[in-house]
Amino acid sequence: MATCGETSGHVNKLGQPCGQDLAPGMAACIWHSTDAKGRLRRSRKGWLAQRHRHRPALDPATTPLPALDNVEGTRALLVETIQAIRTDQLDERKGLAVISGIRANIELAQLEVGAQLLAMERRLGLRP
Repeated sequence: MATCGETSGHVNKLGQPCGQDLAPGMAACIWHSTDAKGRLRRSRKGWLAQRHRHRPALDPATTPLPALDNVEGTRALLVETIQAIRTDQLDERKGLAVISGIRANIELAQLEVGAQLLAMERRLGLRP
């Protein structure tokens, strides 16, 4: 495989050939084959392709709806989500959305418990 610098004469600060492997038919590497705007455009294209790599979501037909009305169900969903992210079975953004939903569920449960406590304190005459 040809490298940049061997064919195009591009050298680094030490005077050595660039050394970047060339794609078939290329005369120079991505960094030496175009102007600054072209390099930026190509590097962004590669970044976007890597960023938007498809990772499957959970199949709703085979994934049961978790029970979030108790601690065990909430904990199980959290563990499954973290494991799916760690094993690359679930996209990080989708996993973070699930974790945000779990947090919202916990906060709603806290509000419900607070309202129940307030109602009990009023019945007992501890609050006006």
